[in-house]
Amino acid sequence: MTPDPEARPRSLLWWEIATAAVLGTIAFAATGMAIVWVIAGIAAGWLVCRSMRRAGRRAEPSRGVRTLGQALVGAALGPALAVQDFTGTATQLPAVFLGILAILVGSVVVARLYARWTGTDRLTAGLATLPGGLAIMPSVAVEHGRPPTLIAMIQASRLTVVICAVPLLAPFLGEVSEAPVTELFHGPSGLGGWVFWLVLLALAPLSAMAARRLRVPVPALLGPMFAAIVLTVALRVSGVDLRFLQVPFLQEVVGQVFLGLTVGEYLAQRARHSARQVVGGLLGVAGTFLLAVVLAAVMTPLTPWSFMTCLLIVAPGGAPEMVVVAAAVDADLHVVVLAQTVRQVAVNALMPFWIWLFDRDPPNAGSTT
Repeated sequence: MTPDPEARPRSLLWWEIATAAVLGTIAFAATGMAIVWVIAGIAAGWLVCRSMRRAGRRAEPSRGVRTLGQALVGAALGPALAVQDFTGTATQLPAVFLGILAILVGSVVVARLYARWTGTDRLTAGLATLPGGLAIMPSVAVEHGRPPTLIAMIQASRLTVVICAVPLLAPFLGEVSEAPVTELFHGPSGLGGWVFWLVLLALAPLSAMAARRLRVPVPALLGPMFAAIVLTVALRVSGVDLRFLQVPFLQEVVGQVFLGLTVGEYLAQRARHSARQVVGGLLGVAGTFLLAVVLAAVMTPLTPWSFMTCLLIVAPGGAPEMVVVAAAVDADLHVVVLAQTVRQVAVNALMPFWIWLFDRDPPNAGSTT
């Protein structure tokens, strides 16, 4: 039977995993930085998808892979969040909210400039530059008859810029955590630790489904994360040794790779758009990131947090990716989780407003396709 050239090849994921394993192991051995696994995933997703396309096969992004990555990361980071110090966080919430508001306003300005310079209609420009979900924005675009490939490519570029910039900045700021390659084989302590880990894995899909029913933003990430926090706190209160409440480092690595693969897959999609639209979108991504850097520089002396924490609070990346980055560097993980969740809620809850804001004027000439 002749394989369907329109279908996603079953071997695609395995080739991506193998490529990411090779690239990630080399980069991790050289740097000791956990964040390289996301970057390895991005590179592998792009390389394999492009190769498949050259062979005449379609290689569509997989939502299932991204969802699985979010669940693995959420369950892995939940126990770490359960032991974070939340003292003084409440008094700094105004700074968090103002930073998020500033990055959203900046994104609107970038969208207007992008639409005016490229001739792209304003709704397409807004969906491409607004820091929302990687899968959500293209879906909204389809519903409103806008080109999803251009929006997906720019959204994926936004995540890639933020993820790749952090490893470059962190060493200069002294905010990087390094680990040996042997950390990959680190696992729970004793039988109790393995039981704890298996329970976490069993709770992950159940909590993700519950979060989805409750309309929690990024349910595959926050559902397992919250379940892991509750379980960890309950066991700590009952007197369980913290050494047993650890998750294999490899779980976080696999989760990071899966998140990166999806970003790389979106980047590899064929976008039949003008060079002006593509370049304009990339310039918009750079502009939004530079705004985040400026906001972080302003917030750092006004809050008890480091520059890296402030940058990840306002960084226009995806919530799962920014949480992963926060865990990989010396950042305040709980603050980043809070800020990225609030941003995601704001973008999703205000989607009707964003559509009205960007679509209330007639489209510019020469747009869409």
